[in-house]
Amino acid sequence: MSISFLKQPADLSFSRNPVVYQLKSDALYKQAGKPFTGKLFIDFYAPDFFTFSLAYGDQKLQVTVAPNPDDSGYQLPARGNTPTAEAWMNQIADGLNGNFNLNRDFLATVDGNGTDYWVVITARRPGAVYTITATGPTDGYFAFNQLQAAEERIPNPNFRIYYELWTYTPESPVPAMQCGIYLDVDDNGVASIDLGDQLSGMLQAGGFDQPDYTNALVNQKSVCRYYLRYAEVYGSVQVIRQLKSTATRVALLGGFSKELQAGLSLPSAFQAGSLLKFFTAAPAYMSVVPEQAQYLTLVLLNSASYDLHLRFVIYFTDGSSQIVGRHEVGYQEKYNKITFPVGLMQNGLHTYQPDKIISRYEVLAADQSGVITETRNYQVNYDYLPYLRQFVYLGSLGAYETLTTYGKGSTQYELTMQSAERVSPAGFKLIAGEQVNYASSLVHSESVASGYQGKAVIRQFRDLALSLDQLLWRKGRIYPVALSTNSIKEFKDGAGLYAVSFEFGYRFSDELYTVDSQDDQYQPFLIQ
Repeated sequence: MSISFLKQPADLSFSRNPVVYQLKSDALYKQAGKPFTGKLFIDFYAPDFFTFSLAYGDQKLQVTVAPNPDDSGYQLPARGNTPTAEAWMNQIADGLNGNFNLNRDFLATVDGNGTDYWVVITARRPGAVYTITATGPTDGYFAFNQLQAAEERIPNPNFRIYYELWTYTPESPVPAMQCGIYLDVDDNGVASIDLGDQLSGMLQAGGFDQPDYTNALVNQKSVCRYYLRYAEVYGSVQVIRQLKSTATRVALLGGFSKELQAGLSLPSAFQAGSLLKFFTAAPAYMSVVPEQAQYLTLVLLNSASYDLHLRFVIYFTDGSSQIVGRHEVGYQEKYNKITFPVGLMQNGLHTYQPDKIISRYEVLAADQSGVITETRNYQVNYDYLPYLRQFVYLGSLGAYETLTTYGKGSTQYELTMQSAERVSPAGFKLIAGEQVNYASSLVHSESVASGYQGKAVIRQFRDLALSLDQLLWRKGRIYPVALSTNSIKEFKDGAGLYAVSFEFGYRFSDELYTVDSQDDQYQPFLIQ
């Protein structure tokens, strides 16, 4: 007895897309059973019109052979001018398969010996209930014989397939069992598992690999290796049979949208020939402000890497350039996931030649073999943007992205207060009142406008809205936030300028207030 796999995930999967195993056991039945098979013979020179019946279970089908059969499904074509017995029997088989009731339970095919041909009627399932008895003309041109007697299926009692999901991560390298589950099977012994939700839950349970402002981060939580242990279970008292294991595979937190799942897959979606693409939804050419916190995430899809690092090519307004290497992370295994800070001031690019102004810069990754990734391009925007806000968020691809807004916004807060009745034995006193406040808190929220930006950038705000981890960088601090708008207006057909507006709230309440000297100052969003 054994379990085979009809479907398995690829070596690398996104956890938030289907991660499907389909298993089939040959141990569901202690006696597999046999389907009934019968032989229907009609002589080549039979009359053009006659009837016969086929009966099984509670069904009885009255069938007529006629020169011009109707479309009822109960009339079959006479031979007429059909030149061969084989061709006529194919017409008879097609007619029987066209009968709605018969075709649910049987399949008609043609067999022969080169001289004579006949129709073989085979039950689709085992069991005596599908045994056919036939009655028809007795003049020698019609016959129906049993080729194989039906045999009942006898299932093993209490049959299930049992599986365990085992995972391990860079943060927790010892394999741990996440669950042990018993699966029901269909009549063919087949069961399906989608591990997507279980893998996503496990990858999110310990928090997220939130990026560092200035240092590269080898992700410890958002990538895992996993495998199944599985066995058949059956018996009057259920017994788990011998456990076997699948190959170990890799899951990354993230996924593709339902709209594009069919056309995208890992790893090909992030490969460009021999080069790798970064896991980002941002355009390859984009505008950034000098203080912007920007990130690129790389997954080593092709092989392990030695001496992995980023290469910056800095272009100055005077036409000169400089190449700078940063973020050396050494040896990294295949499928390791690394998040690099790539902002201008994050990397101190302005300090290499402080007497020059940077107009743009390029970023790529390299190792001992040379360049291994695409090149990303950043145009530096030196405009004064007093209402600039930076949202750093976990994107759908499982990598942290940055979106900026520079439109005007407004701030509001919600006050929550709890109070109790005051009982005074000395009677009412105005200064004491009749209630005492014993708990109060404020939850801040803001309404912001993106400012006019390119259509591709405005679309990316959908990713922000769906993010599992949304952060606001301002005043040298990182604030956890969450969008609170139910509906976000995006494009208007025919318009040439694109913008969105939305509301967000802070993911904490404050019970105390302290004057913040930075509240009314415009400062770069550098993390101190």
